[in-house]
Amino acid sequence: MLPMATSLRDTALARDSHTCQECGATPDKLHVHHLAYGTDDPADLITLCPACHYRRHKEQPEPKRLPAHNISFNMYRTPEDEIVLTRLADRYGMSESGVVRFAIRYLDERGPLQGRGETVDDRPTQMWTTDRTAQVNWIMELASDLHSNWQGSASDYADAETYAETIVTDYLERMAEQHEPMPDWWSDHDRAMLVRFITEECES
Repeated sequence: MLPMATSLRDTALARDSHTCQECGATPDKLHVHHLAYGTDDPADLITLCPACHYRRHKEQPEPKRLPAHNISFNMYRTPEDEIVLTRLADRYGMSESGVVRFAIRYLDERGPLQGRGETVDDRPTQMWTTDRTAQVNWIMELASDLHSNWQGSASDYADAETYAETIVTDYLERMAEQHEPMPDWWSDHDRAMLVRFITEECES
């Protein structure tokens, strides 16, 4: 759980008259509990005695924790942030969460910390890397794999580009159906590059 600012804790205790809001007890030691994980809105805080606090956590297990940077961002996101995120997501064909993860990874690698940041990402490197050379190499390998494993021949289509477009469309649809995410950096530009690489393999 994120550490709670003393002022927020005191505000919640004073509002609740230093009384457990479930059993009415007024012990010397009281806990301030988050009703929803990851926010410090006073309306999200409730005063509980140790026993009721323990019971709350036992009956309602704490939800899966998000990385600290995601929690911090979501806590302090402003309407202006929403506008910027929406524009970036639309421009690059990414989800808003993908834009956030990409930005954080980019700053960790290229920012002042130069790779000494605390962000942990257990996914394969190609899913989050900001190295454009690595991204393009991954697209080239994917193009080769899709072309090699496709059940059909380019001669069955009007031209190589139509053949490549069919393969890519089928691949992306299968990924969506299986709820398999594309890399954070994936965009319409990368899709077009994948089609071009497959087309070039057909024509070589």
